[in-house]
Amino acid sequence: MQVKDCLQVRSNTLIRYNKYPRKPLSALSRTNALSNFYSVDQDTGEVARKAYSGTLCQGAKKRLTRVIENLVLAAEPTYEERPNGKILPFHLSFMTLTVHNPDRNLTSKEVQETCLEHFLQWLRRRYIGCLYIWKAELQKRGQIHYHITSNCFVDRDLFAKKWNELQQKAGYLDEYYKAKGHYNAPSVDITSVRKIKNITGYLTKRIAMEMPVDKKGRFVKIKKGNIVGELAKTMQNQKTVGGKVWDCSKNLKEYGYFTSEVDGETAFKINQSVKNGDIEEIRLENCTVYRTKEKPTYSVLSFYSRLLYDEHMTCIRLKEKPQQEKIELPIIKRKIKNMQVRLDLFSSS
Repeated sequence: MQVKDCLQVRSNTLIRYNKYPRKPLSALSRTNALSNFYSVDQDTGEVARKAYSGTLCQGAKKRLTRVIENLVLAAEPTYEERPNGKILPFHLSFMTLTVHNPDRNLTSKEVQETCLEHFLQWLRRRYIGCLYIWKAELQKRGQIHYHITSNCFVDRDLFAKKWNELQQKAGYLDEYYKAKGHYNAPSVDITSVRKIKNITGYLTKRIAMEMPVDKKGRFVKIKKGNIVGELAKTMQNQKTVGGKVWDCSKNLKEYGYFTSEVDGETAFKINQSVKNGDIEEIRLENCTVYRTKEKPTYSVLSFYSRLLYDEHMTCIRLKEKPQQEKIELPIIKRKIKNMQVRLDLFSSS
């Protein structure tokens, strides 16, 4: 049984662990896995698929965290011109879409069918190769609103116009029109994220339902207006939103974390970075975590691993499917044998 020394690359951390050959699942493990999706009626004995709960389970939090990490790594930092003429660095944009309907609190399923799906379809057509993640949350008054993180530099006025058009068509702005006399509701807020750590901390800390603590174990207060503070609301993820909680672009779903085996060059770079103080080493029971300070995490990869990393990120940006596993040797032998039979038949004829 061969054990591999592997390294997993994330936005601001590296995780080093031993990978063991996967054993086949036992009957008990398969039963426990199926119990997450299906339930058995005790009276009739019928098996039915469980209804969608509308909350984030532990597995969904892990998948969402993985998608966020891939988005942060795949988004290339650029420079964009603002409406005032200034050219500033750009990495990711963070949008908040609010629903105006004072009559009743809408469910995520209803708003998704009437507004969100059409908005995302328009977003994909207008910005080719757009990567995005959306997440549904409840406001204090119980109304649904959405957070969308994307690698596209967006125009606030254009997005507000499109979102209000969809709300108007669904009838959500009727009361607003009676009060204000127009449909230009302040329903869209866009923030440009320049630092990777801000957006990673924002989208991962409260997804795992972990408040930041200080050295004494006390909860740390987060300033209002900060992107990290928006997801640190205590009421979030505790109540159901009545529909789908989150989703993302298809290419972000299909890829996992970039993982490669640790070769000699990578091990040497990691040891040197730890000695120089560029990387903080944290030894745990099952793995070792390396937390970078200023340098990007992929800087410690060897030349060959860096090529694989760049290919991995390029495939995410270009919406290419993950490479399939290599064809097994028996299949190759069978194909060669079939070709030889065809050649013999052709030569004999």
